[in-house]
Amino acid sequence: MVKKSRSKKELKSNNFEALHQKFINLANKNLSMSKQLKTGIVAVIIIALFIWGYSFLKGHNLFDSETRYFNVEYANIAGLSKSSLVTINGLKVGKIDQIRFNKNLQKKGHLVVRFSVEKEFSFSKNSIVKIYSPNPLSASNLAIIPNMMEKMQFQMIRL
Repeated sequence: MVKKSRSKKELKSNNFEALHQKFINLANKNLSMSKQLKTGIVAVIIIALFIWGYSFLKGHNLFDSETRYFNVEYANIAGLSKSSLVTINGLKVGKIDQIRFNKNLQKKGHLVVRFSVEKEFSFSKNSIVKIYSPNPLSASNLAIIPNMMEKMQFQMIRL
Protein backbone atom coordinates (compact mmCIF):
# COMPACT_ATOMS: atom_id res chain seq x y z
CA MET A 1 0.00 0.00 0.00
CA VAL A 2 1.27 3.25 -1.05
CA LYS A 3 0.15 6.26 0.91
CA LYS A 4 -0.60 9.33 -1.05
CA SER A 5 0.81 12.42 0.42
CA ARG A 6 -1.78 15.10 0.68
CA SER A 7 -1.04 18.62 -0.24
CA LYS A 8 -1.58 21.48 2.17
CA LYS A 9 -4.53 22.68 0.06
CA GLU A 10 -6.29 19.35 0.43
CA LEU A 11 -5.71 19.34 4.20
CA LYS A 12 -7.06 22.89 4.54
CA SER A 13 -10.02 21.96 2.38
CA ASN A 14 -10.81 18.91 4.53
CA ASN A 15 -10.42 20.97 7.73
CA PHE A 16 -12.66 23.66 6.27
CA GLU A 17 -15.29 21.08 5.35
CA ALA A 18 -15.12 19.56 8.84
CA LEU A 19 -15.46 22.98 10.48
CA HIS A 20 -18.27 23.87 8.11
CA GLN A 21 -20.09 20.63 9.03
CA LYS A 22 -19.64 21.34 12.76
CA PHE A 23 -21.02 24.86 12.25
CA ILE A 24 -24.06 23.53 10.40
CA ASN A 25 -24.72 20.98 13.18
CA LEU A 26 -24.42 23.73 15.81
CA ALA A 27 -26.73 26.02 13.82
CA ASN A 28 -29.31 23.23 13.54
CA LYS A 29 -29.23 22.76 17.32
CA ASN A 30 -29.74 26.51 17.83
CA LEU A 31 -32.62 26.52 15.35
CA SER A 32 -34.36 23.76 17.27
CA MET A 33 -34.05 25.82 20.44
CA SER A 34 -35.44 28.89 18.70
CA LYS A 35 -38.36 26.81 17.44
CA GLN A 36 -39.04 25.80 21.03
CA LEU A 37 -38.79 29.42 22.10
CA LYS A 38 -41.18 30.49 19.34
CA THR A 39 -43.62 27.77 20.36
CA GLY A 40 -43.42 28.95 23.98
CA ILE A 41 -44.05 32.57 23.02
CA VAL A 42 -47.03 31.61 20.87
CA ALA A 43 -48.43 29.50 23.72
CA VAL A 44 -48.13 32.41 26.20
CA ILE A 45 -49.84 34.78 23.73
CA ILE A 46 -52.69 32.31 23.17
CA ILE A 47 -53.20 31.87 26.93
CA ALA A 48 -53.20 35.67 27.46
CA LEU A 49 -55.76 36.13 24.65
CA PHE A 50 -57.92 33.38 26.15
CA ILE A 51 -57.90 35.08 29.58
CA TRP A 52 -58.70 38.47 28.03
CA GLY A 53 -61.49 36.98 25.89
CA TYR A 54 -63.03 35.14 28.83
CA SER A 55 -62.97 38.32 30.93
CA PHE A 56 -64.43 40.30 28.04
CA LEU A 57 -67.30 37.83 27.69
CA LYS A 58 -67.98 38.10 31.42
CA GLY A 59 -68.22 41.88 31.03
CA HIS A 60 -64.87 42.87 32.53
CA ASN A 61 -62.40 45.07 30.70
CA LEU A 62 -58.86 44.32 31.85
CA PHE A 63 -57.36 47.38 30.18
CA ASP A 64 -59.85 49.97 31.45
CA SER A 65 -58.60 51.59 34.65
CA GLU A 66 -60.67 54.76 34.28
CA THR A 67 -63.83 53.69 36.10
CA ARG A 68 -65.57 54.85 39.27
CA TYR A 69 -67.56 52.53 41.53
CA PHE A 70 -70.79 53.28 43.39
CA ASN A 71 -73.08 51.32 45.71
CA VAL A 72 -76.88 51.53 45.78
CA GLU A 73 -79.24 49.68 48.12
CA TYR A 74 -82.61 48.21 47.10
CA ALA A 75 -85.26 46.15 48.85
CA ASN A 76 -86.12 44.39 45.56
CA ILE A 77 -83.90 44.37 42.46
CA ALA A 78 -86.68 43.19 40.10
CA GLY A 79 -84.66 40.99 37.75
CA LEU A 80 -81.46 43.03 37.82
CA SER A 81 -78.38 40.89 37.16
CA LYS A 82 -74.63 41.15 37.16
CA SER A 83 -73.24 42.80 33.98
CA SER A 84 -76.53 44.62 33.31
CA LEU A 85 -76.23 48.07 31.76
CA VAL A 86 -76.04 51.39 33.58
CA THR A 87 -77.36 54.30 31.51
CA ILE A 88 -77.68 58.07 31.66
CA ASN A 89 -80.44 59.37 29.36
CA GLY A 90 -80.35 56.06 27.47
CA LEU A 91 -76.56 56.12 26.84
CA LYS A 92 -74.57 53.18 28.24
CA VAL A 93 -72.05 54.57 30.73
CA GLY A 94 -71.26 51.51 32.84
CA LYS A 95 -72.30 48.11 34.11
CA ILE A 96 -73.28 46.30 37.28
CA ASP A 97 -70.31 44.57 38.92
CA GLN A 98 -71.72 42.91 42.01
CA ILE A 99 -75.01 42.21 43.78
CA ARG A 100 -74.85 41.12 47.43
CA PHE A 101 -76.93 41.16 50.60
CA ASN A 102 -76.48 43.99 53.09
CA LYS A 103 -74.54 42.83 56.15
CA ASN A 104 -76.21 45.37 58.43
CA LEU A 105 -78.67 43.57 60.76
CA GLN A 106 -81.16 46.48 60.63
CA LYS A 107 -81.31 46.25 56.82
CA LYS A 108 -81.42 42.47 56.63
CA GLY A 109 -82.73 41.25 53.28
CA HIS A 110 -81.83 44.43 51.41
CA LEU A 111 -79.52 44.09 48.41
CA VAL A 112 -76.47 46.26 47.70
CA VAL A 113 -75.76 46.75 44.01
CA ARG A 114 -72.24 47.81 43.08
CA PHE A 115 -71.90 49.40 39.64
CA SER A 116 -69.13 51.05 37.69
CA VAL A 117 -69.31 54.22 35.60
CA GLU A 118 -66.74 55.52 33.13
CA LYS A 119 -64.83 58.53 34.48
CA GLU A 120 -65.84 60.88 31.68
CA PHE A 121 -69.47 60.96 32.89
CA SER A 122 -70.27 63.08 35.91
CA PHE A 123 -73.45 63.47 37.95
CA SER A 124 -74.30 64.83 41.39
CA LYS A 125 -74.49 62.78 44.57
CA ASN A 126 -78.20 63.58 44.78
CA SER A 127 -78.96 61.88 41.46
CA ILE A 128 -81.53 59.09 41.43
CA VAL A 129 -80.58 55.55 40.38
CA LYS A 130 -83.65 53.55 39.37
CA ILE A 131 -84.24 50.08 37.98
CA TYR A 132 -86.02 49.88 34.65
CA SER A 133 -86.73 47.31 31.97
CA PRO A 134 -86.21 48.57 28.40
CA ASN A 135 -88.75 46.08 27.04
CA PRO A 136 -90.78 43.16 28.43
CA LEU A 137 -88.44 40.50 27.04
CA SER A 138 -85.11 41.85 28.31
CA ALA A 139 -83.46 41.93 31.71
CA SER A 140 -83.57 45.00 33.93
CA ASN A 141 -80.99 47.80 33.80
CA LEU A 142 -80.04 50.76 35.98
CA ALA A 143 -80.80 54.31 34.92
CA ILE A 144 -79.05 57.28 36.51
CA ILE A 145 -81.34 60.30 36.52
CA PRO A 146 -79.09 63.34 37.09
CA ASN A 147 -80.26 65.96 39.58
CA MET A 148 -80.42 68.97 37.28
CA MET A 149 -81.37 71.42 40.06
CA GLU A 150 -77.82 71.51 41.45
CA LYS A 151 -76.36 72.13 37.98
CA MET A 152 -78.90 74.88 37.26
CA GLN A 153 -78.17 76.60 40.59
CA PHE A 154 -74.43 76.41 39.83
CA GLN A 155 -74.98 77.97 36.40
CA MET A 156 -77.12 80.75 37.90
CA ILE A 157 -74.40 81.60 40.40
CA ARG A 158 -71.81 81.74 37.60
CA LEU A 159 -73.82 84.38 35.72
